[in-house]
Amino acid sequence: MSILTVTLAVHLLAASPPESNGDFIPRHETISPAKLRAAVHSALKREAQANGPVRVAMAKELVALYQQIGLNQQLAPGPRQQMQGLVGGRLNRAAKNDDYGPELVELIERTIAPGSWESQGGLGRIYYWRNGRALVISQTQDTHERLVDLVRQLHHAGN
Repeated sequence: MSILTVTLAVHLLAASPPESNGDFIPRHETISPAKLRAAVHSALKREAQANGPVRVAMAKELVALYQQIGLNQQLAPGPRQQMQGLVGGRLNRAAKNDDYGPELVELIERTIAPGSWESQGGLGRIYYWRNGRALVISQTQDTHERLVDLVRQLHHAGN
């Protein structure tokens, strides 16, 4: 047995920003406070209904809106703080909910040498360290190679 530590931004499926529906504002464009408020409202509503890779794309849109709010010289300080609070709060909640580490462990145990894992009576061990978003794996060399291949496939699927 050997130990392999795989550090993952367990955000393995990154998506591109969603197709624009007229609400997303390019960073270089300065817009009116009313239009910016409407864009924030629309983005927050769509993000609340999104899931999976679409939710990741919405987070990217919210980050861009947060930056746009901060750069918009037409906004008074009070409305700027209120909009940044709404968008920033949503981003913070989303960041706490985007951890797919336990699901990744289940996927690995089901698909890569299923009978070899401790949870199935085998000797191989897999531990997900949430704080570091890392997998610590004690397994045979062959299984390590298969795991590296799986991680590469997931990474390529997300790009």
